[in-house]
Amino acid sequence: MRILITLISFFFLFACQQGKNNQENNSTSQNDELIKKEVLSIGKMHCEMCVVSIEKGLGSVEGVEFVKVKLEDSTAIVQFDESKTNMNELRKVIEQRGYVLKNSELSP
Repeated sequence: MRILITLISFFFLFACQQGKNNQENNSTSQNDELIKKEVLSIGKMHCEMCVVSIEKGLGSVEGVEFVKVKLEDSTAIVQFDESKTNMNELRKVIEQRGYVLKNSELSP
C-alpha cells in the first residue's frame, strides 16, 4: 500500500512539473516574438565618451535588453522588447544626447 501511495505521489509531482515547464516554454516563445534586434547608424560620434553616453542612454530605456555601440563604424546594436519600447523612443534618447540617427528607413 505504501508503495502505491508513493508511486501516485511521484506521478502527480512529475505531471505538475511537466505542466509548469510547458507554460514556461510557451511564454518564452511568445516573448521571443516581441524581441527585435536593430543595427543603428549614429552620427556625430567621435570618442569613447560618446560610446558610453549612448550605451548608458539606450540601456536605461525600459525594454532594452542589450546595447553595444562601436565607434569604429558609428553603429549601435540594440536588442529590445517591442511590447515595452519602440524605435521612436530609442531615437529620442539618441537625439536628446546630441547625436543623430542616420538610418533612413527608421526616420519618421
